[in-house]
Amino acid sequence: SYRFSSNLTKEDVLDSDGLLQFKTLHEMNHYASIAFKDNPLFGTYKAEKVEENVVVDAAEAKGEFEWMTYGEYGDNVAKCRTVLKDIGIKEGSKIGIISNNRWEWAALASAAYSLNAAIVPMYETQLPKDWTYILQDSECSALFCSTEDIFVKAMKEVLPNTPLVGSTFCFNLP
Repeated sequence: SYRFSSNLTKEDVLDSDGLLQFKTLHEMNHYASIAFKDNPLFGTYKAEKVEENVVVDAAEAKGEFEWMTYGEYGDNVAKCRTVLKDIGIKEGSKIGIISNNRWEWAALASAAYSLNAAIVPMYETQLPKDWTYILQDSECSALFCSTEDIFVKAMKEVLPNTPLVGSTFCFNLP
């Protein structure tokens, strides 16, 4: 049976060979965040700031990766799960997401799966009319957008035609 607990230790989730023991995708994510909590998981490239109006070739840009650990990821999934519960997401709910790959996408998916909710992914490059159709057809009750531009476009062009979407969020906004 699934054990969701913040009291679990590395020894509780690994077998005698040091292998993670899980039955579901959510268990795998949760147990990995315990067993490998201090290991790096997701890296986000942060380019150095350059002077305004200066063009820098991408190959010459300097910067470094900022790493999130498994433990930090597990904490973010737990926070996301709380938000989803607060907005009424429950078993069978559908959550739309308009985003490229990023750690927030993974955290949202993991939190949704832990509630037996489904993720309905959409491409950032799709037209607002496509997003509207997909959100209506899948009966999504929430929408997560990656950027402020997509969020504004969704608020203006999509949400007026998708009455089932009760909550909308943007990853890049506070």
